[in-house]
Amino acid sequence: KQWYQRRVRGLKNELENERGQWNQSTARRLETNNSKMFGIRVQKYIANLCSRESLADLFFEYFLPASQVIAIAEPFIWATPGAYLSQFNIIGYVLIGIIFLVLGLKLKTDEIKDALKSGHVFVVGIVSSLFLTGIIAAGLTGQLPFDAPGMEEKVSVFGPYEFRIGLMLYYSVPCTITAGIVLVQQAEGNLPMAGAIATVANVIGCYTTPILLQLFLAKAEGKFDVASVLIKLTFSILLPVIVGKLLQCIPA
Repeated sequence: KQWYQRRVRGLKNELENERGQWNQSTARRLETNNSKMFGIRVQKYIANLCSRESLADLFFEYFLPASQVIAIAEPFIWATPGAYLSQFNIIGYVLIGIIFLVLGLKLKTDEIKDALKSGHVFVVGIVSSLFLTGIIAAGLTGQLPFDAPGMEEKVSVFGPYEFRIGLMLYYSVPCTITAGIVLVQQAEGNLPMAGAIATVANVIGCYTTPILLQLFLAKAEGKFDVASVLIKLTFSILLPVIVGKLLQCIPA
């Protein structure tokens, strides 16, 4: 009887050991299979991510921040081309003219007409872009303690007085067309309305921005010739838009 009990216990131990070994072997096989499946999934994900369509979608989705980062980083990496081209003032006007020529070529008057159907939204957008932000910026910057003009010792944490002029200039100009459309697209807003407001604001801004700056800087040393600025903006912005729109009328 004792021998029988020992034999039964021995068989139970052998079965338990075999079961444990089988469980360990199964777990290792499952772990190996899971690792292989994970590796295959990662490879497929990277392959899909690196496909031409995915890269194109990723580029256009993050075009605005990527282009801004590149534009800011490029002068620090290789400043020679920019330093050389800065000697020719005409290049800046030519490049701006090309941008607004392309705008005129892509301008759709139907979108502007549709935007005008919601006239109150259109007017609020134009007024906010051209006047409201500039007036608020002029009021706020006027209360900040910038260093006085011509002051050699820099004591203010807000910087020199010229920085205030730069801020007022920045907030007096309308939003760029690309930035306005991309930001509205990211917010899932009304793209035709955004395009119409940005386009009209940039055209009207040729004449409102110099006048606003002249009013804001009436007591400042940074004065400029309003008539000269209006003429330059007309030839570099308004005229290319008109030419681009007229080119649309030429049959293909």
